[in-house]
Amino acid sequence: MQLTIQKSKSLLSLIFLFLTFQVVAQDQNLTGSWEGTLTTQGVELPVIFNISKAEGGYSSTMDSPAQGATGIPMDETKVSGNEITIL
Repeated sequence: MQLTIQKSKSLLSLIFLFLTFQVVAQDQNLTGSWEGTLTTQGVELPVIFNISKAEGGYSSTMDSPAQGATGIPMDETKVSGNEITIL
């Protein structure tokens, strides 16, 4: 079953509310593309987070190649110590 982009964004927003990505403390250059897999309802979906510097911090978008969706803006990208949280 293929999820619509809007449902996917809502689902991902909830999931990423609780999901934190760990990064290496020495590497503070977080910009670039980060790839991973989201498993939902028994289906694995590749996801790509594109992180860029923004005024006062970072911003990010998400791509879902299997759904043909690119550039989905994320609400918030926070960096604290060696953790990055994308909402």
